[in-house]
Amino acid sequence: SRIQRFALDCMIVHLLPLKTQNARDGAILVVENRTGDILAYVSHSGEPLSSRFVDGVQAKRQAGSSLKPFLYALAFDRHILTPASLLHDAPLDLAVLGGVYQPHNYDSQFRGLVTARMALASSLNIPAVRTLSLVGIESFLKKLRELGMKGLNESGDFYGPSLALGSVDVSLWELVNAYRTLANHGSWGELHLTLEGSHPSTSKEIFSKEAVFLISDILSDREARSLTFGLENSLATRFWTAVKTGTSKDMRDNWCIGYSEKYTVGVWVGNFSGEPMWNVSGVTGAAPIWIEMMNSLHRNDVSPKKEPPTRIVRKEIDFPQGTEPSREEWFIRG
Repeated sequence: SRIQRFALDCMIVHLLPLKTQNARDGAILVVENRTGDILAYVSHSGEPLSSRFVDGVQAKRQAGSSLKPFLYALAFDRHILTPASLLHDAPLDLAVLGGVYQPHNYDSQFRGLVTARMALASSLNIPAVRTLSLVGIESFLKKLRELGMKGLNESGDFYGPSLALGSVDVSLWELVNAYRTLANHGSWGELHLTLEGSHPSTSKEIFSKEAVFLISDILSDREARSLTFGLENSLATRFWTAVKTGTSKDMRDNWCIGYSEKYTVGVWVGNFSGEPMWNVSGVTGAAPIWIEMMNSLHRNDVSPKKEPPTRIVRKEIDFPQGTEPSREEWFIRG
């Protein structure tokens, strides 16, 4: 009850200043990683008369960049990419059913060759679209369905390359449990609303421990994130966490979902009516709520950094001139 009350109060306080930017509603889901028990379930509307029947945790919203970790995890698992692989962040034209698809980065800049680590941590769009072309749309769709994301019933041609940028609708419930899969070394299980009794085991391995370790290491990398977000932001905790933001088209939704050793916390901010917000991104809307929840959960708790599995090795890499300075990087052995 303490966590539930704090989550509701936190949402109310943070939504107040966002009203001037046309952001009125929000939702929070807090889950214990090991058990899948839900510790806080908040759906709050700034306009209760018009939105009191909307459940922000279960409502389907456009995912935005929150799906990118699962795309790169698939590429790592299939040995198509490593965190040190170079991807071209440059203008891209792709033929689709309706014409030509031209993805752009959030800040409309192009950075040339970037590593997969930098591309994921800084949430670059064009490298993600290139990664989807490497793993295949159908393979990625299958993985999202395995993660419990319902309603993705069409073929890959229907979704197209924009799937890499989260053009599909998902719920906060589904996303939080997908990120909990990363926190649990690639093992997916059901969430539980009740604590009473024993719950049947439903765990299944979605990703390898090695691929998940690489993703967790990237999502906790403050320096790799700085290309887009800077070093000081609402994603940097004093303890170990891995976190990702997402903003949907026209700023209708923004997300911040991340995990520590014990907890996964997901936050959605937007409008239940579907109205766009005004200049509110995941790092300015949902992230301040996320970090306050994480700080509260870890008042008396530590969250140690994840240890690499036995099949993970570290190697010194010299990158081509003009890309990134030499550094050590993690790889799956072989």
